[in-house]
Amino acid sequence: MIIFIHIPRSAGTSLCYTIKEMPTPRSEFYRYKFKKAVHLLLRDEKKVKYSIPKVITGHMPYGYHKLFNADVDYITFLRNPVDRWISACKLILSKNGRNYYTKLWKIYEGSVNESDFLLKCIDAQINSNIMCRQLSGIEDFHNIVSYINNHHGKRFTGAIYTPFVIHKEKYSEKEFEKFYLAALEKISNFSFIGFQDSFKKDVLRMCSKFNWHINPEYGSFKRINSANNVKLKYEFKSVESRELIEQLNSYDVKFYRDVRRNNK
Repeated sequence: MIIFIHIPRSAGTSLCYTIKEMPTPRSEFYRYKFKKAVHLLLRDEKKVKYSIPKVITGHMPYGYHKLFNADVDYITFLRNPVDRWISACKLILSKNGRNYYTKLWKIYEGSVNESDFLLKCIDAQINSNIMCRQLSGIEDFHNIVSYINNHHGKRFTGAIYTPFVIHKEKYSEKEFEKFYLAALEKISNFSFIGFQDSFKKDVLRMCSKFNWHINPEYGSFKRINSANNVKLKYEFKSVESRELIEQLNSYDVKFYRDVRRNNK
């Protein structure tokens, strides 16, 4: 069984559509299929048994393998953390947003300029170090606003790590360090790691590894859900802005560099 951990704004939606357009394994492809299973996993209740699918994917943390008595191959795609953060910010601020993005909207509307906005995001740890937190598998989901809203509401999707993750209580440097070290440990066991900036090449490499066949007539490699053309009052193009976003995502930056160095 293959579990694709979809890190938000990292070409995951494009990959999902590419897989589903293939002759195989689209007939056995599942997306957000195991809502009740996720619910049970996160609440540490009695586990339920499921038939083994070919592939499952979602904005989920590391740990889904605990629900299945099967050999599991974890895969994921990573993206430069600064570009990932900008893409997520553009996506959310270009729309009306959801109730758990209220904090971001207040910061955006109350900022006097781009630097002020980013400094306030740093202070509030807005969407900070998501790759490390998601891949670590050790974050307490009760500190994630989107999880709280879905968990206690009528709609539970299992999508814990939404495109822009807001958490209630700030994390210390020591806690971020734990996420970083745990993520490094977990990803060392992944069967495949791809990168957003080499998407087509890495999809072909992934297909070769798992013996999946791409037929050009299925329109593979389309970029889906891109935020490249979104226009905001802030563009985040200056060196200063990118340095501030790096500061906000310092552990993700370190993690990303480590993984790229080990996967040349």
